[in-house]
Amino acid sequence: MSDAVDHGITVTEIAAMDQPIDACPESTAAFVGRALRGPLNTPILVNNFAEFRRRFGDVWGRSSLGPAAKQFFEHGGKRLHIVRVANGARGAMLCLPASGSALVLRAVDPGSTEYIRAAVDYDGIAGENEDLFNLTLQR
Repeated sequence: MSDAVDHGITVTEIAAMDQPIDACPESTAAFVGRALRGPLNTPILVNNFAEFRRRFGDVWGRSSLGPAAKQFFEHGGKRLHIVRVANGARGAMLCLPASGSALVLRAVDPGSTEYIRAAVDYDGIAGENEDLFNLTLQR
């Protein structure tokens, strides 16, 4: 519908599109943003949203990266390069004291969901060798 307005300006209103613009069949994109986990400052290729969630965690309210990746794949995107960035993130670290030294365990990637849980026991180890132990790590 068009309406003539003063000074020779015509206003035309068009109904909003109900469907998103189709993506190219071989669409590839790169997104940079914050995520719950994953390697920092390294481009990682993901081919679907399930793979994104496995590598970088679920949709997180403090970042638009997860929702953007989800929308990209829902609208036909095929290949997405993700670069996770963080501001001052530190990796989890656990120090297990030992006689004269310590065993230090560090998370591979920084982030609040990259925690370390470790348990030490001596099950099945003969009492002769005091330097041996079992170490169980959980993520």
